[in-house]
Amino acid sequence: MSSSRSNQSNGVGSPLEANRVSEVFGDGPRQEAASLTWLVLFSVAALTVSIYVDGLAGRVLLVAGIVFGLVMRRLSLVQAVGLALPFMFVVSLGFNLNVGLVDFLLPVLLLGAVRSSWYDSMSARLFIGPALYGVAFLAWASFSFLMVPVLTSMTPDPVRFATEFLKIAVCIALFGSVAVLAYRDFKIGKIGLLDSWSAMALSTALVSIVELVRAGAWTSRFTGAFENPNLLGLYFVTSLAIVAVRALLIGRAPIGFISAIIVLGVVSTGSRGPMLATAIFVLIAPWVGRSIGVLYQFSLTLVGVGAVLALFVLGDRIPAVERLFSDSGTVDAGVRETLWIAALELWAQSPVSGIGLGQFSFVSPTYTVSHIGYVAHSTYLSLLAETGTVGAVIFFAPFVFIIVKLARNPRREAHLSVAALMWLPLLVNLGTLNAENARFVWVYLAVSFAAYYAVAQGTEPDPQISSRSAS
Repeated sequence: MSSSRSNQSNGVGSPLEANRVSEVFGDGPRQEAASLTWLVLFSVAALTVSIYVDGLAGRVLLVAGIVFGLVMRRLSLVQAVGLALPFMFVVSLGFNLNVGLVDFLLPVLLLGAVRSSWYDSMSARLFIGPALYGVAFLAWASFSFLMVPVLTSMTPDPVRFATEFLKIAVCIALFGSVAVLAYRDFKIGKIGLLDSWSAMALSTALVSIVELVRAGAWTSRFTGAFENPNLLGLYFVTSLAIVAVRALLIGRAPIGFISAIIVLGVVSTGSRGPMLATAIFVLIAPWVGRSIGVLYQFSLTLVGVGAVLALFVLGDRIPAVERLFSDSGTVDAGVRETLWIAALELWAQSPVSGIGLGQFSFVSPTYTVSHIGYVAHSTYLSLLAETGTVGAVIFFAPFVFIIVKLARNPRREAHLSVAALMWLPLLVNLGTLNAENARFVWVYLAVSFAAYYAVAQGTEPDPQISSRSAS
């Protein structure tokens, strides 16, 4: 294989970029992968089909496109994950916030992860660790659910428990399988998942902005072509982290342009929590930009975005900013604050084991004026109320673990420190949304684990690989 082919085949597009990835993760054999430009075009086409071709025909065309990409080797399996994530927001396809396109990839992802784990001890650790974590959390959740009638006067709803149990089980399986496959790619200098996620986030933001302009819904909250603007905004916030880490890995990237479009995508959702998280991202952007080596490009681009937003604010035309200072438009004024207080009260009733997984929306009608069942609108408070202090500690253990590891990474790699820092906007946003079953949060967790261990392990060969290959 020629050197030019090898340099371009990791999906980063130039010898300079390929060398930077090799310097961080180590060198190794590379296979061809889709370029960022091709991925953007594919993403725009896939979103267009999914939004404007309703029902079965849209689903068939979308799946056929992804299968074609995989078969023709223009897409790797982990790249398909990055492309599939936002389709959980596409209502016209028949998906929803509980079931998304990425869920249908899970069986193949698990098979790939098991295969990789058999030949590599680090991959095995990355697969077994989340599996044990999942067993621990779900076992505790089951125990706490069974203890609800004993410790409280409540009669829990088993259907709601089973539904939430299954959602989180799927997310943890996704976490473990993507961690293994992303680690395998990072170890040989491939960043296809970061490429596909960046491309799809850019495309999703563009579609969201276009839909907002087409509808002319500037003075009210607008969902456009996507379901749930709150979680869509969180997806964009998570995508800003992915774009920053990708730029650090390849040494240079159009990070300013991509980030600016994604920031505007956040604004198009009209969601206040992601707006706050994005403001934090803008504040830490100069430090990130300095690490990338494009401080002026990155900072000035975001300043330009801020100036554009300021013009809109002066005209009262951005719903997200308007809603910061006005009634949210929900049935109950201050409903979110009411739900947070309710979550704390329920946690106080059973602080160790909680009221049972999935039960908050079952009991929340008694706390709201409208008597409508809501989620807690806070991942932290929801887990405290439903699984107790023990459950919340177990749930967030891998998040705390990897953030500490990234911040104190052994090789002092800038991209790992930034990956830790970029958790800050995301963690702030989790305080205002229920996102324990948001697939993209778990995939970013998997990326964080994979990136850390691909660097921490170095490039020393695994003795188990040679021994198993010999056998």
